[in-house]
This record gives sequence, C-alpha cells and structure tokens, in this order.
Amino acid sequence: MFINKYPRTVSGRNWGYLIALQIFGFIIVPNSFAQQIHTLKYSGQEKERSRQRETDFSYLDSLNATVSEITITGNKVTDDDVILREMNLKIGDTVTAEKCKEDEQRINGLGLFASVDMNPILQPGNKIKMDVKVNEKWYIYPIPEVRMYDGDIRKVSAGLNLRWQNFRGRDENLSLSFGIGYNAFIHAAYTVPWIGENLHMFTSLSGGYSIDRNRSMLALGKANGSRIYGYRDSNFDYVNYNTKLTIGKYFAKRFSVYGEGGYTFLRVTQDSIGRTISPDGVDKYILTGFGVNYDTRNTREYSTAGYMVHFDYEHFGLIDDNPVNFGRFTLEQRGYVPFNFTNDYSVVFASRLYTTVAVGPQIPIYNHEFLGYGSDFVRGWAWYGFEGENEITSFNEVRIPLLQPQSLRGEDIPIVKSLPYLKKFNYRYGLYFTAFYDIGTVWNGNEQFRKVQFLNGTGIGLNAILPFGMIGKVEYAFRLERPITGQVIFGLGAKF
Repeated sequence: MFINKYPRTVSGRNWGYLIALQIFGFIIVPNSFAQQIHTLKYSGQEKERSRQRETDFSYLDSLNATVSEITITGNKVTDDDVILREMNLKIGDTVTAEKCKEDEQRINGLGLFASVDMNPILQPGNKIKMDVKVNEKWYIYPIPEVRMYDGDIRKVSAGLNLRWQNFRGRDENLSLSFGIGYNAFIHAAYTVPWIGENLHMFTSLSGGYSIDRNRSMLALGKANGSRIYGYRDSNFDYVNYNTKLTIGKYFAKRFSVYGEGGYTFLRVTQDSIGRTISPDGVDKYILTGFGVNYDTRNTREYSTAGYMVHFDYEHFGLIDDNPVNFGRFTLEQRGYVPFNFTNDYSVVFASRLYTTVAVGPQIPIYNHEFLGYGSDFVRGWAWYGFEGENEITSFNEVRIPLLQPQSLRGEDIPIVKSLPYLKKFNYRYGLYFTAFYDIGTVWNGNEQFRKVQFLNGTGIGLNAILPFGMIGKVEYAFRLERPITGQVIFGLGAKF
C-alpha cells in the first residue's frame, strides 16, 4: 500500500489562496491586453536602426494612403504566401505606422529570418508600395544536446538534434533527435503549421522510443517528501514505444483547437505488482484526446507580455478487454503583465497556474504527477519528491530588467561578422532580477482536497537571456515553514 505522508514542515490548507489565483488568472490577466505590448529595445547600432525605423514609419499616419502593391525580396527558400499570410495589411488597406510595425513583428515571429524590414514606398495617387525585405537563416543544421536531469550532473544524456526548418519553403519542420546515457531516447517529428489558405488547419506526426527511469518513490516503498533517487540508487526503468498524430484548426490567429490520437507500448524492466496496470508488466493502449489553445505571448523563451491558456483532455485506453482505461484533464494559464515606468522600461508580473486531474478506476504510477523532478517543483523544495494522481501549482514572479533585452546583428559584431554562417543571426541578450513565490501540491482521488497540505517557497534570482533562445538562471529559494531551509538552484530555461 502506497504511503502519502508529507513532512511536518509543509504548510497547511492553502487551497483558498490557490483558487483565488485561478480566478485572478482568468479575470485580471486578460484585462491587461489593453496595455501596449512590451517591445524589445535595442542598444548601439541596433538601437539607432530602431530609431530610423520609427522615422521611416512616422509619416504614414498623416497620408491616409492605401496599399497598391506588396513585393517580397530576399526569400530564396520561403514561399511568398508564407509571408503574406502573416501580414494583416492587404492590397487596398489603409497604411498606418502601427500596422507596419505589427506586420514586421509577425513575420519576424515565424523564426525563419535573421532580419525583417517593412519598407513603405510612396507612389503617385497617394498609394503605397509595400516592399518586404527578409534575410533568411540557414534552415538545416545539427544541434548538440546535453540534458541533465534533476540537477544531478551524473544524470546526463548526450546526443544530437537534427532539424530541417522551413522544409519545402512552407514553414514545415522535420526533426530527428537522440540521446544516449541517462534516459536514452530517439524521437522523430514532422509538423505542418498551415494547411489550406483560408482553412488554416495544422498537423503534426511524431514517434519515438525511450528508456525512462522510474520517478515513483512510492513504488519502491518510500514516503512522499523523501529525497529523490540518486544516480546509483536501486531502481527500475520503463521502456516506451509511442506514436501520435495531431490535427487542428486555427479559428483566429491566436486561437486554435485540435484532436489527437496515438498508440503506446510500455514495458517495465523489473516487473512487480503496481508498476503497470496489466499483470504481465506490459501496458498497451490507444491515446485519444482534444485541446484548446489561446496564446498572445510576445516570445516563447522569456515572455514579457501576453497571455496563454491551454485546456486538454486525454483518454488512455479504448481497446476491448484492456485493463488500461483512464483519462486526464489539464488546464494551464500563463500571464505576463508589463508595468511601464518609462517608454522603454517595464517591470513584469508573471504568473503560471497549472491544474491536472486524473479520472478512472486505476491511475498507473507512470502517469502520476511528480513534484521535485526536472523543472516541475516548488522552489525551496527542489530534489524532494512528491507524487499523486492530481496536481495544482502556482508560480509567480516579478521580473525586473537590470539589462534590457537587446539584440545585435551578427554582421555588426567584429568577431562574428567574418563567419559566413553565424553572421546571419541576431544575438539577443539581457538580464533580469526576479522575486518569486511558489505554492502547490499533489493529491490522490480518494483524498479530500480541502484537507490537502501545500508546499510553498519564495526567493530571488537572476535570469540571463542568452543567444539562440537560451535562458540561464541562478536562484536562491527558501521555505516559509520552520525549519527555514534555503536552496541555491542553477539551471537552463525559464521557470515558465
């Protein structure tokens, strides 16, 4: 019988606070859309270039001119319609500075170009010829991958991610990645972000093989709140083979729905009662599901404005006489509210609320929710494992820029500009001071939620924005319950 026992230092009955945060996520954060989206500011040559772009656009509002022609140059691989479909400006539309800047940002958001310039050219008859100039990136490249699990230098896998972006010039993507060592894996995927000019459907097909180290301490007789397993601790693995097909549709530029189906074959390396639902140590099941997504974030790597809400339901089972038969509801909300102190300086309040609830007669331990592993932990409680069928967490940060996010073009950097490949990229960097407060818990379906105890922690940190979409961080977190215990946390990637 599994033991679900929290250490005495865990705070109690904070469910009312968490529900209030859920309401905040739905009501307060969306109202911030009225605020102007926080745009990146540049320094040096790039800042001067940004000023020049503002000057180029400044005369447009007084002209009341309309678009007579749109030309695209510099796209040797990318099809014109991939760029045109991102633009809100069409032939016959009235041109404004704001529309030009928005379209420039939207095209740049494709991630296909090192630079994008919208150049409005005045024509006779108060017409505008919109000249769109792009500088394409290199689209086929290998990326070395090193993954460290649970902050343990011994839990490392190393491999390669082979990516072909902009496949066929249609913004499609092919990828093949693999890693050897801890949690070895191989994974392939093909995504098509836009099918049908007006229909705007999307699809992805993926499949893979992995050997995943068991994370459940309850399966090995340890209580919740114990130190997570080390590299040399006796444990067992799950061997997974899986495929998934997703098909969806955009009903607006930021709103989409999708359905998915897949198949999983899972085998445990050391069979024992409770490690799989099937008594023979092998679980085979069909996956079906659907989801809804709304996303206005300005960037994915380190958002400073916008909102995201995602809801999905997945069902595991559907095969006759298969003992695997359960489902899972998941709701995630993220909000980023900039408070502008000056035109080019904003402090950001960021919040992530995550809830997932499993339903069914038996939830296998490999589908439990785990706090304390990877990036999913309440800060102050890293490396202490908690598991249950359900999870609710709230992560909250104030992000204060010490060095505003800036971007330098490779051709403006003395060392980089002599390198044919690297000079095509823009190199983004910045530094944020953060103050945070986290709270969350896991629980099982047979427990009363109002009696569930919560973990919480607070602290400060530094988040460094690095080139190629990487985020480096160092944080100091401590628990609010006695005894107060501090932790220094290093890692790559933003918390959310």
